[in-house]
Amino acid sequence: MNPAIRGLPVGQAQGKRIGIRRWRLVAGIFLVYIGYAFPDLFRSHTPLTVAFGLLLLTFFVGLYIGLLPYGMFGFNRAIARWVPLSMLGTTCLYLAVIDRGGLILPIYVCIAFVVCYPPRVSLPFVIVVAVAVVQLPQYVEHWDMAGFQWGLGLPILATSIGMYFIRVNAGNQIALYQARAEIERLAAEQERMRIARDLHDLLGHALTTVVVKAELAARLATIDPQRAAAEMSEVADLARQGLDDVRATVSGYREVSLVNELATAREVLRAAGIHAELPASTESVPGELRELFGWVVREGVTNAVRHSRAAHLRITLRGRGIAVEDDGVGANSPAPPTGMSGGNGLPGLRERAAALGGMVTAGRTAGGGWSLTVDVPK
Repeated sequence: MNPAIRGLPVGQAQGKRIGIRRWRLVAGIFLVYIGYAFPDLFRSHTPLTVAFGLLLLTFFVGLYIGLLPYGMFGFNRAIARWVPLSMLGTTCLYLAVIDRGGLILPIYVCIAFVVCYPPRVSLPFVIVVAVAVVQLPQYVEHWDMAGFQWGLGLPILATSIGMYFIRVNAGNQIALYQARAEIERLAAEQERMRIARDLHDLLGHALTTVVVKAELAARLATIDPQRAAAEMSEVADLARQGLDDVRATVSGYREVSLVNELATAREVLRAAGIHAELPASTESVPGELRELFGWVVREGVTNAVRHSRAAHLRITLRGRGIAVEDDGVGANSPAPPTGMSGGNGLPGLRERAAALGGMVTAGRTAGGGWSLTVDVPK
């Protein structure tokens, strides 16, 4: 990769490569007018002078085609500064040492200034060059050019104006490529955050349930082996379900159901020894909110089982709102539950709620314990 491109954001680098390719194609075609310098160069000069003239023209073309586009698109300020000046110096040297054939070169020099310098610099420069090309050649005796050279001055002005609009369009193209690249980057970042958020919520809930049931099975192993075996069978089922959920989340197809989450919460809370007070029906919840409320149930139950040491948990549905409350550790707790204090679970829940215009509230209740509520206004 060219050093002028290396280290640029993807959108800038892509736009720059396309712009350079287009510039070289179009500008290369119009370089045919440099042939105007050849007749005088080969007609009345020594081989050494001809060789020097060809060297100057080659150097000029190299600057114009090879390096100028890197400054034109604004990604290398050093090139933008010195390439037009180098082209100007080469033109002056050619006119001084060779002959009038170099009068075609100021057109390309003005183009370089237009595309690399701001209008407050390039506009006065173009006017001065155009006036000089029109008036001065008649005073150089050995050039044998009488009168004003409008045929050289007017093309300079017309070409420079055209290049100004090309420059503006090129800037718009670069901005377009940058915008597209930024959209792609944001989409990838959002997808990464979605997967990370969902995996945290899924694995946190599934592993918490597995731990609770495994501990219950261990306690029942000597007291009630048959129930212990049933609990371990459920642990295996939960592990398989968790694996399926992870695969579905990565694929982007997983959906959370409020009904299923309430049923799962009942089993988890029972295994953890927490009395559950759950709604008998979800019919009052609008369809577009049921997935969000399913996540609320999952987050609230997971935090209650993992952190609260609660004896009772109540889930209340109120149309476009849901509340998960427990009587676990409250004011005497040295630290709030991880999910409630700003871990990965609560921020993820806030993002989901915000997407529907909802608000999440979490914190200690007046009587001790924790409350997680989500309300979505119409």
